[in-house]
Amino acid sequence: MNTILVCGSNNESKTYSLVYSALSAYGKVHGFDSENCFLGFESPEFCIMSQNRIPKIKDAGGILIFDNKFEIPENQVALSHMTPVFDSNNKNAAKALANSGSVAVSCGTSQKDTLSLASLDSNSAFISLQRKIVALNGSEIEPHDFTVKFKTKTTIYPLLAACAALLICGISSNEGFEF
Repeated sequence: MNTILVCGSNNESKTYSLVYSALSAYGKVHGFDSENCFLGFESPEFCIMSQNRIPKIKDAGGILIFDNKFEIPENQVALSHMTPVFDSNNKNAAKALANSGSVAVSCGTSQKDTLSLASLDSNSAFISLQRKIVALNGSEIEPHDFTVKFKTKTTIYPLLAACAALLICGISSNEGFEF
């Protein structure tokens, strides 16, 4: 099971909602936020949780998505077993990751971002993976471009975070994504 933690989010988080929808399009999902618990499946492929802060993580692999409401914790938490995903404009997330030793996936519209938005319209986007990333299963995903079709209106970072989660979970983007 792939574990995804969205940090700095609340129950109305666009990032959590879109990542949950994207994962649901590609497998069974257990979801937890501060008010709800969705456990409708046996043997889910994904478990997504929403937390206000980074919890203490002990030897568990997964994806740590920083929502834009993330605040720097008082005590830095080790992230060595997690793959961080963050908006390159999120200074708090960048500061929290600065000395973590983690290889993070940055998302945005810059040439420096790992995952970048090339174009966006009302129900589709063209995304560029600009650097090689490693999926949770150890496979390497080489730079390439792909399309995304989506059903609900979205903003840039939640869309890129959802695509990053799918790629890191090993979901192929060869045919594009649709969620």
